[in-house]
Amino acid sequence: MSPREIPPGLTLRWTFAGHKGRITRMVWAAHEPVLASASYDQTVRLWVIDQEKEKLVLVGHVGSVFGLDLTPDGRYLVSASKNIIKAWDTTSNLSWRTFRNHEDLVYDVSVTRDGRWVVSGSFDKTVRIYDLQEGVDVQICHGHSGRVGAITTTPNSQYAISASGDATIR
Repeated sequence: MSPREIPPGLTLRWTFAGHKGRITRMVWAAHEPVLASASYDQTVRLWVIDQEKEKLVLVGHVGSVFGLDLTPDGRYLVSASKNIIKAWDTTSNLSWRTFRNHEDLVYDVSVTRDGRWVVSGSFDKTVRIYDLQEGVDVQICHGHSGRVGAITTTPNSQYAISASGDATIR
């Protein structure tokens, strides 16, 4: 973006480059000036905003990464690609947990604000809930007749909300 394309009053502050494919998702860390990004290049990258540099590259997915979220403390990053969800330990750059329960592309993931649960939405028309610490699938939710393309959780960690191609929110 050139300076004349920026609306009056706004200033371009940072430019980050490193992905080799389109960027599909971004999420801010709540505890530090870090931005995470997911890409078609099968990687997740963490960027240190105030230093304008790459902090970490997470490699291990075998398809484009679409879903992405961080635990509130920033310790774990959860990403989704194909029918696999990975939880990464951001302090060691290692895949910490892998969940393989969906039958189709996992398009979105959300971590509850208490950091305990991971909720995923898939093109298999289901929502799944995982216990992040125990590493187990605890519930599958049916009801959508279309692909689940968006997931969020409430601030009190009590509810997961899904949006689907069937034009419903549950």
